[in-house]
Amino acid sequence: MTNSSLAASKSRGFFITILMFLVLIMAVQKNGTALAESTPCTLEPTDMSISYGDAITCAIDTNGDTDLFRFNGSNGEVVIVQSVWNSGTMRPCIELIAPDTSRIEACENAFTNRIDTTLTQTGTYTVVVDVFFGGTGNYVLSLERLITPSPNAQEIQYGDLFEGQITPEGELDVFFFEGTINENVLLQVAWQDGSLRPCVQLVAPDNSRIEKCENAFTNRIDTTLNQSGTYSILVDVFFGGTGDYAIVFERLMPPSASTQLLPFGNSVSDEINPVGDLDLFTFDGTSGDHIILTNTWQSGSMRPCLQLIYPDNSRQVACKNAFSNQIDITLNQTGSYAVLADVFFGGTGNYSLELQCISGECIHFVFLPIVIAE
Repeated sequence: MTNSSLAASKSRGFFITILMFLVLIMAVQKNGTALAESTPCTLEPTDMSISYGDAITCAIDTNGDTDLFRFNGSNGEVVIVQSVWNSGTMRPCIELIAPDTSRIEACENAFTNRIDTTLTQTGTYTVVVDVFFGGTGNYVLSLERLITPSPNAQEIQYGDLFEGQITPEGELDVFFFEGTINENVLLQVAWQDGSLRPCVQLVAPDNSRIEKCENAFTNRIDTTLNQSGTYSILVDVFFGGTGDYAIVFERLMPPSASTQLLPFGNSVSDEINPVGDLDLFTFDGTSGDHIILTNTWQSGSMRPCLQLIYPDNSRQVACKNAFSNQIDITLNQTGSYAVLADVFFGGTGNYSLELQCISGECIHFVFLPIVIAE
């Protein structure tokens, strides 16, 4: 091989190596959210160290087998320890043993057993996994910290949409954000593929909770924050399963920085993509203005819906299984209004949103095309 051929071969080899590396990075990330991978447990007798954010795949190989996992915890931390059945005849149980040997147990005849608790001591905690009334099989053990959010938690901001994945079965995903009292926020998780139905839980700084977990393709929390500080978001599933999901996070009042201006007299074209996407718009309205809002389908599988959000957070909704939904109303407040564009029962596609002023102060802000005389 000539020197030039050798150089070309090395160059091609270097390029292929870089390309494979990039492909690997893309394989483990999706829209900025790293896809968690499970870690196999150590060989029997299993006695291993774990950390917040871990999902451990393991097995009860023989009747009477017991697996041990240890982690370092601190007083005041809010943690979840969860065991989920993957296969076999057993139902996995868990026991959390504190440094002073005090214990919490979750052992019901169920596919999932969970301990959700605030640690009262600092030191090494032990998790014992055994079974409910015999049997063998595989399971996943997950350990997460909600307060303060664990090191692997993903920061999320108003206007963000992430696509995530629950795999293996039993994995937990944690997000966090900084919230301010009296902000009205909307948090939505939507199924994309697989056997899961995604659930969502909002954890306030004082550990109070709001949860939405129904056997549905979409679960949504729409609430006004009653505290300022760091909030955690827990994404898991309704009764097992794996697959992909989308999580979208918005601030409705006051409208977030990502909100688009919706001018009077103009139509704005946008899209709902991926499944679970939401779009937020804003305009300034005056009490007594008569307006018409229309959201019209342009393409795709979705049917566009509308929600008009008043300055005091009261709502007007138009969401029927139709190609166009409309709100025709006289405003009774003065201030910034938000308009939420979403869909009727899932789907993606393009839509056209139009705001018309029929009468009132808004008539001064209606866009009029400029005609140049010849």
